[in-house]
Amino acid sequence: MRRIENIRLLRQNQFPEDAGPTAHPVRPVSYEEMNNFYTMTVYEKGAEVVRMYHTLLGGEGFQKA
Repeated sequence: MRRIENIRLLRQNQFPEDAGPTAHPVRPVSYEEMNNFYTMTVYEKGAEVVRMYHTLLGGEGFQKA
């Protein structure tokens, strides 16, 4: 149930940010100031990307990568 709640929050919070004027990749090519870099994209979406890699590669493969 926790995983379902995580996805619900991601969709509720992250998707609007991705559709708005402040949208940016998890790892931008460049940035001007560090103080505006840490958004929901970095924390929530970044964590989801890492979680997906772990699922795809498995625990051992993830540790090797």
